[in-house]
Amino acid sequence: MPRLTPGARGRSLERMPTNIVAGADRAGIFSAVQHRRFRPLWTASILSGVAYMTALTARGWVAFDLHHHSSTVGLVVFASFLPSLIITPFAGVFADRYDRRTMLLTMNAIGLLSTLGLAWFAWRGGQNVWPLVALSFIHGTSRSSSTPVEQAMLSSLVPERDLLNAVSLLQANLNGARLLGPLLAAPLLHVGGGAGAFLVAAALSALALWQIWVLGEVPHQRSGSDHNPLAQFAQGVGYAFHAPVVSSLITLVFLHCAFTMGYDAALPRLASDVFGASGTAYSLLMMAIGGGSLVGAFLLAGFARRVHCGYLLFAMSILSGLTLVPLAYAVSWPGA
Repeated sequence: MPRLTPGARGRSLERMPTNIVAGADRAGIFSAVQHRRFRPLWTASILSGVAYMTALTARGWVAFDLHHHSSTVGLVVFASFLPSLIITPFAGVFADRYDRRTMLLTMNAIGLLSTLGLAWFAWRGGQNVWPLVALSFIHGTSRSSSTPVEQAMLSSLVPERDLLNAVSLLQANLNGARLLGPLLAAPLLHVGGGAGAFLVAAALSALALWQIWVLGEVPHQRSGSDHNPLAQFAQGVGYAFHAPVVSSLITLVFLHCAFTMGYDAALPRLASDVFGASGTAYSLLMMAIGGGSLVGAFLLAGFARRVHCGYLLFAMSILSGLTLVPLAYAVSWPGA
């Protein structure tokens, strides 16, 4: 979401509604897409998201194929998502200080190069997991840094009335990628040891780079350029800590991710051992999760002005954890 100057943050929080009620002016599911400058960013987000999930699916299977153990997959998945914890907060600081389009181009270029490195690793049939871990960390860094920059650009591309819809559509991209990425990876997991899936992901990353270039200059009022980045980061942490709404959101999202996202490491073993299935079956499990996430994201985009977002977030966070219980006990393919 767009970042606010310190003085505006408090006033914005005071004006923040606790509920968003529909009137005659209702949001369409794609209302933000009518804005010409938003479309290239949205397209680039779709392409880069699908590229990332294609590579993530291939990484999980390649990691499992190394030692046929979930701990190897867990290590690779951990390396992929660790940047979200240690890199993403600083990406927001730099998005305030520097040109956001240049940052987005740089991060996507890094993602492209790391994907090519993963293709090379798979093609050579490497048996040492650490190059895979290192490349996964770099690839994860590029993606986790791109997401906040994309969101920060929205206020310059769409009017305020369509801002939540634009954020919802970017979230739909992430969830839709969980459906399309595994779909693309499924027939390619055994091509060149997974290199085929990584090369498809690299091609999509290159197309995303082109869309960001087409976007052109995205002006914004830069803040904090005369302050130390660490001091600015500390100021943001202090603000988040003392703002009850923000601190509650961060805590809820952290707990949700900490206790529910472990299934990524378990899915290859579930597909292989429990169901005696192949890499294609693993991709189908990933697609099922992505399909449900995509439905939820589009529902949010359509009802963005008609629901109490706080209650909805809390309820969905609880339910998303509870659904892992029947998945853990699933003994049949349809049930999974």
